[in-house]
Amino acid sequence: MIKDFAMLSISTFKARKMRSLLTMMGIFIGVALLVTLVSLGRGLEDSITQQFESLGTDKIYLYPGVNMFSAAISDQSFSESELNAVGKVKGVKLVAGFVFKVARLEYNDEVKYANVIGIPLDEGRDVFKDMTAMKAAVGRDLQDGDKSKAVVGISLTEPKTMFTKGMRIGDKFLIENSEFSVVGVLGRIGNPEDDSQLMIPLDTAMELFDMKDKYGYTMLQVQEGASPKDVALKVKKELRSIRGLDEGDEDFSVQTTDDMMESFQIILNVVQAILLGLAAISLVVGGIGIMNTMYTAIIERTRQIGVMKAIGATNFHIALIFQIESGLLGLAGGIVGCLIGMGIGKLVEFGAHAAGITFFNVSFPWWLIAGALAFSTVLGIASGVLPSMQAAKMKPIDALRYE
Repeated sequence: MIKDFAMLSISTFKARKMRSLLTMMGIFIGVALLVTLVSLGRGLEDSITQQFESLGTDKIYLYPGVNMFSAAISDQSFSESELNAVGKVKGVKLVAGFVFKVARLEYNDEVKYANVIGIPLDEGRDVFKDMTAMKAAVGRDLQDGDKSKAVVGISLTEPKTMFTKGMRIGDKFLIENSEFSVVGVLGRIGNPEDDSQLMIPLDTAMELFDMKDKYGYTMLQVQEGASPKDVALKVKKELRSIRGLDEGDEDFSVQTTDDMMESFQIILNVVQAILLGLAAISLVVGGIGIMNTMYTAIIERTRQIGVMKAIGATNFHIALIFQIESGLLGLAGGIVGCLIGMGIGKLVEFGAHAAGITFFNVSFPWWLIAGALAFSTVLGIASGVLPSMQAAKMKPIDALRYE
């Protein structure tokens, strides 16, 4: 009987194709939005997690500001004596302080601006490379004795990306009017900003940017067996002591890899919650559309309801017919919405890859598709409850007399 009722509903949809399509539109727009947002959010979360996992969990980041974002525009810095003190904290294996500046580049009479990083050439260089994955893919890395040498991002070597003619190994160019030569090219990182930056020796950077004894971002490597979280607390306590600060008044930030992952997770959750709220509103509107369509269908089929009741259909059968119909509308809208959402997600991924963000991939977990279909079906059924109850309560005589 249920199969017959389902076939009856499908034949009704075929007879009213435009109305059925317009009814489902609210559902599949909401489901498409839901699938797109969740898949992009999951993909971004997975990509960020993979990036952090590649850095390792034995790392600690120091920022000369209240957080990693304010540090980029902060005039504060760490002194060499402070980093030496941090290096003596129990559990700290290596300390690598470096300089980060946006600088003027000139190559073949073209002027551009890019991020310039001054990195240490001692053992701290290895910590920096491990934590940033910045290693020369062509040529060589910076080494002891280098002064006016640079390892450039791959975008600087690609024609018409940064410069009309891309840089090559051995080429000369200017950073803030000081001449440097290219000795290495970084592999593609996937972020356009990272792929356009370049590295120079730390001492040279300090002299070039007038930052003697001023370190910006600093990276620590924890000794094997030590807890990064515990070491981070000790480092924070040591810096507070040196600067004469009370707990809670820090003008610097100390974060472990796990802390940074949690921070990004919180931001992602807030953004996704807001966007999912918008998708939910769209789905509610779609549910109201189904309810409106069902009420209209009941009015149009009043005589049909009367005939079915006259030949033995019960109130349950009548209600079930319209419940199945509204549920199928929700399910069909959900299927179309999932396909549209997956298509949009893949288009965004393609666009990201075309823009050079190769580490980003969307994710479509099975529970997302199953949940979206289940939700749209349940929403459709729920939207048909009141109309189906109205149809079931009709008296056969009154329904047959309806014009």
